[in-house]
Amino acid sequence: MKKRGLSVLLLFCMLLTMVPTVAVAAEEGPAPDIPTGAIYVSQDGVADGDGQSAQSALKFDEAMANAKDGNVFVVVGTVEMENWTTPEKDITICGANENAVLKFAGYYGKENVWLSLQGDLTVENLTLAFSKQQYAQANGGASLPTFIFANGHTLHLTESSVIDTPEWKSSNSPSSNMVKSSVYIFGGGNRENDVTGDTHLILEMQLKTKNPSYMSMAAADAATYPATPTSN
Repeated sequence: MKKRGLSVLLLFCMLLTMVPTVAVAAEEGPAPDIPTGAIYVSQDGVADGDGQSAQSALKFDEAMANAKDGNVFVVVGTVEMENWTTPEKDITICGANENAVLKFAGYYGKENVWLSLQGDLTVENLTLAFSKQQYAQANGGASLPTFIFANGHTLHLTESSVIDTPEWKSSNSPSSNMVKSSVYIFGGGNRENDVTGDTHLILEMQLKTKNPSYMSMAAADAATYPATPTSN
């Protein structure tokens, strides 16, 4: 009886140690399928990180500078930038979990905020958030629009990707608000030159905004739309 009682007690203790882990996993939600060989990236990276896990993520900018065709990058947490010109490689970028965000933030009313493709880009399980500092704050002026330029490359925003235009208080300038910014997606025609040749947009993403009018789309040349975006 003593041995049986001891066994039951040990089993009970083991179950107790498992409870916090299960609770945390439930709060974060199911992790997306991450392919073998994916490279984890974060805002500042981890010292001596090798990019093989979230705990050893590489610095985002450094990882992009060394990108190769076919690389899959996994964003850990929030990576903030004003603009991003993608590598001249065909890559996929996804989120480590549902909280992963690429945050495009323009802190000055006259500065353009943009995502510009230099190679094919696929986005999965990741939120692209676009906000700009409100200008003419005295009279509540709106922000200027932001842009995504495909530059003739394939841009695939999958069903698991999200475009958001959040409002928040700027820590860089406490007196300024970051407000919703209309997002224009151009399949052809870039910031500097016209594009001659085919373009290909696959827009299946979700739009995370209370008012879909905040999301505007435009395409030049031969852009295609296999699916109609939805708003939640």
